[in-house]
Amino acid sequence: MPYKQIADLPDSVKENLPKHAQEIFRAAFNSAQEQLGHWSVRILMFQAATTAGIPPLRLSFTGTLRVIRRAIPKFQDLQPEDFPFFSIG
Repeated sequence: MPYKQIADLPDSVKENLPKHAQEIFRAAFNSAQEQLGHWSVRILMFQAATTAGIPPLRLSFTGTLRVIRRAIPKFQDLQPEDFPFFSIG
């Protein structure tokens, strides 16, 4: 979850960094989180394409986001043991 304002930062950051460093931290954290999300989708696209035997560049990033958004409600109702491809413990 991105930090919208400095007040949203963890207490340890607010207590140990000066105000200007807190703003830098907030911007860097938000940027890193955005990039992580982007690359997570790209990795998912690559895995899906190679599993299907098609070139990864044939998949649309925005189309993949639409598929993910439609699938989220289905996954929210699953119990941890029902998740495909994952095992706990």
